[in-house]
Order: sequence, then C-alpha cells, then structure tokens
Amino acid sequence: MGMRSGLAVLAVALMLLTACGRGSGTVTYTNDTYGYSVDIPATWEVNQGQMAPPPPAGTSLEGDGLRVEIVVGKADATEEPEALRHQGWVEEEITVAGEPAKSFTRPPTDKGPGLWRRVYFEHNGLAYEVSLNGSDEKQWEKAHKTFADILESIRWVN
Repeated sequence: MGMRSGLAVLAVALMLLTACGRGSGTVTYTNDTYGYSVDIPATWEVNQGQMAPPPPAGTSLEGDGLRVEIVVGKADATEEPEALRHQGWVEEEITVAGEPAKSFTRPPTDKGPGLWRRVYFEHNGLAYEVSLNGSDEKQWEKAHKTFADILESIRWVN
C-alpha cells in the first residue's frame, strides 16, 4: 500500500472512530431539532420525550442506575435556581458548550435518591436544563464524574 493509500485509510478510520464516539466506550447522541450533540457511555439508552406543547422537549440518557435529563425550552427566568439556593445546594458558575452556565449540586451530606445536580444555560434563545439523577449513594463520586464528562462533551451542531 502506498503512502497516499495508507493516509486515506487512516483518515477514514479516524472519521469512523469520531462518528462512533469521542472517548473510549462512548457513543454520540445528536438532537437535530435543538442542534446539539453529547457523548454518553456506550451502554446507556436514549429516551426522547416531549412535554405538551413543545418546547420544552426532554431527552433522558439512562444507564448504570443513573439518569441524565436534557430539557430544552423557551428562555425565560425560572424560580427553581432560587429554590435550590434556599435548600443549601452548592452553586457554581461553569461553561457548557461555550455558554455561561449555573450549576447546582445537592449538598454532599444529602446523597439520597433523586436529583443530585442541575445545570442551567442558554443558547440561541433557548433554555437548557441538564440534570443528574441517582438512586444509590455509593455511586455519588462516579455519577458526578460521568455527569462532568457528559457536560464537557456537549457541542453545537448547527
């Protein structure tokens, strides 16, 4: 095989690997309606749902006893962040897909089942809410690492 043929094969292989997922053991889910992609563990399932009338629209990413929900709706102020602050959740300013975001994490002393973390940000006039739900406090550390990886992988596709 010549140098050019070898490079062409390598380029095709890299494109296929990228299409299958950005990291080892991940797959890419793309939501064409709202123009984002996200990498999730390869063993997870994607469930799309709609709240009537759309938006908002929700996508649930589930696996390993965890659920990450991505809800997209009209950009408007919500009272929920204030309620989370009042409940003692830890607030942090982060960036998601190049957009400023507010992250709220349940206090580490409260690792019971349910909502563990919620992130809010806006893009192109839409509000995005990404949530981590867990059921087993033994998963707390791993769940937050997986959630951080998912947040880091979000990118805009249009």
